[in-house]
Amino acid sequence: MRVAGVDGCPGGWVAVVLDDDGPYGLVTRSFAGVLDAIGDCACVAVDMPIGLPASGLGRAADREARAMLGRAGARVFPTPSRQALAAPDYAAARAVEPSLSAQSFALGAKILEVDASGPPPGVVEVHPDLAFAVLAGAPLSSKKRWNGAMARLAILSAHGIVVPSPLVGGDAGIDDAIDAAACALVARLHVGGRTRALGDPSVGVIWAPQG
Repeated sequence: MRVAGVDGCPGGWVAVVLDDDGPYGLVTRSFAGVLDAIGDCACVAVDMPIGLPASGLGRAADREARAMLGRAGARVFPTPSRQALAAPDYAAARAVEPSLSAQSFALGAKILEVDASGPPPGVVEVHPDLAFAVLAGAPLSSKKRWNGAMARLAILSAHGIVVPSPLVGGDAGIDDAIDAAACALVARLHVGGRTRALGDPSVGVIWAPQG
């Protein structure tokens, strides 16, 4: 069985693929390119919103994920509305959606890449911090700190996943590669029926490991 996890990175997109030959990683410039590169998978889990709200009221999936993360809930950025993402700059987007954060707007180009892809069947949305929190029993420290990164790698290792090195086709931050590996783990759990859905399917669902 082949599954994959995908996350955005400064150079484009990083993917970790799990199959019978072991994990391998790659980097591509576009989301469409990463889907082409990984080929047929039973599931592809991506750390990017799938489904945009019509207004600035946001998505139930994001609110539920933040509630589950508790004190670390700010790691889940509210998904911008389609109208806000169509704005030419952040100031114009804030005029449409006053509560829109700079972090959420900065993800706009990648969110729209995923949105433009459909996405294809078998592609699901995952939030790595939520996945790690469920698997660890509590939110972990920042993935950009040594202890947080090592704790994440230990959880992946406990599930038989080693973050592959090198990454074919480019470079990515260790935090992006770890997040892609976490997405791949959730993709594998999802195929095995061991995930739960957060949110409203009509707007967007985040899949998380069963607690």
